[in-house]
Amino acid sequence: VGPRDLTSFATPSVTAACALLLEQAEVKKDKRAAQPQVVKAALMAGAVKPEHWANAEGKPLDEHLGAGVVNVDRALEIHGAGPLGATRIERRFGWDLLTLKPGQTRVYRFESAQVWQQAAFALVWHRRIDGRVGKVYGTDQPLWLDMPRLANFDLTLHRYDETGAAHLLADSRSTVDNIEHLYRRVLPEGRYRLAITRAEDGFDEPWDVALAWWMKPGEVE
Repeated sequence: VGPRDLTSFATPSVTAACALLLEQAEVKKDKRAAQPQVVKAALMAGAVKPEHWANAEGKPLDEHLGAGVVNVDRALEIHGAGPLGATRIERRFGWDLLTLKPGQTRVYRFESAQVWQQAAFALVWHRRIDGRVGKVYGTDQPLWLDMPRLANFDLTLHRYDETGAAHLLADSRSTVDNIEHLYRRVLPEGRYRLAITRAEDGFDEPWDVALAWWMKPGEVE
């Protein structure tokens, strides 16, 4: 999400944006808003997509442009909306932090009487590493033995037709990332179903995951 194309330029910009979001959480005394998954999701959902932004099938982000260019105002707007705490999305921006076990799904519904010019949804969770110190075989040399685990989440967006049937509009189903991301340049008026599903990934423990979204009203440019 960093501006420019060099790490030395991008890193301090994104770091400063994270600091502003964490400061906002501290002012509000909201520990959930200070969670790194929430901060990252807000930054990604609020990122501005360049003209040629596009992701390939099975990949949540553009190969070169990532989530886009960080937009601090949008990120603060999303982050400042506070946790949703419900399954109906009433605002055009916001976030939620939830916990799912394998096989569970959380469904959010929203509707609009107008065309949305843009819509972005970001889902973020952590990889877990439980490590221990061992020894190199046959020696006393210490060796870090890590045990990485990564839950598998999917993000899908359906639109209901006049009969009430739901039709898949967009999905993000990467099996190797710890993010999912949906972006639509045009979102027609209507009723929608946004679903987060945790696949049977072989790990029994519950997993925290953050959702953030941002939608722009108005006529399509």
